[in-house]
Amino acid sequence: MDTQEPMTWQQAHTLTLHLLQGQQTQLEEMVRLQTQEAEARIQLWSRQQDLCEKLSEQQTFRPREGGMTGLPRMTKEDDVEAYLEAFEQAAMVAKWDPGCWAAKLGPLLIGLAQAAYRGLNRLEAQDYSRVKAAILYRLEISPETYRSRFRSRKGPKLSWPQLLVQTLRDLSTQWLQPEECTVKELVDQIVLEQFLTDLTGNTQRIYGRPRRKKL
Repeated sequence: MDTQEPMTWQQAHTLTLHLLQGQQTQLEEMVRLQTQEAEARIQLWSRQQDLCEKLSEQQTFRPREGGMTGLPRMTKEDDVEAYLEAFEQAAMVAKWDPGCWAAKLGPLLIGLAQAAYRGLNRLEAQDYSRVKAAILYRLEISPETYRSRFRSRKGPKLSWPQLLVQTLRDLSTQWLQPEECTVKELVDQIVLEQFLTDLTGNTQRIYGRPRRKKL
C-alpha cells in the first residue's frame, strides 16, 4: 500500500502563500464590487437630492404653471423605476398636490416612458398612479418581475449582507405590495407562488403562463 510522503516545510509554505494570494484576490474583488454598488447608490442619492433642491426652488419662486418644473429630464442612463422614485420623493418634499404630479412628470419623460404617457387619454394622463402604472406596464415591470428578481440569485454585487438584506426587503415589498393587501391576500400570493412552483408538466404550463393572481 502506497503511503503519501509528508509535505516538506517548503511545500507547505508555498501552498500557504497560494491560498493567501487567492483569498487576497477574492477580497479585492469583493471590495471592488461593493465600491461600485456604493458609488451607484451615491449617484442615485445625488440625483434625488438634485430633484429635491430644484423642487424647493420652484416652490420658493412660484414658477409658471402648466407642468413646467425645471427638474432634470430623464436620460437614457436613468433607471426608470429609480427616476420615478426620486421624482415622488422630491415632489413630497416640495409638498406638491398629488393631483398635479402627472402633469409635471409628463414633460420630463423620454423613450418608452414617454410613449406610455402619450398613449393615455386626457383623463388618465392627469392621474399619476395611472401614468406610473402605464409606464411600468410598457416596460414590462410588474409584481411578477419583482418576484422573479427576489427568487433569483443575486450575484457578487450584492454579497455584502446589509445590502443584500435591503435589496430583498425592497423586492419583496414591490412584489407583495403589502400596503395594498390584507394579510389573507399576502398569504394567498405566497401560496400561489409555491403552488405554481410545485406543479409539473402541462399543468404547470397551463397555470403558470401567464401567472395568475388568484387560486
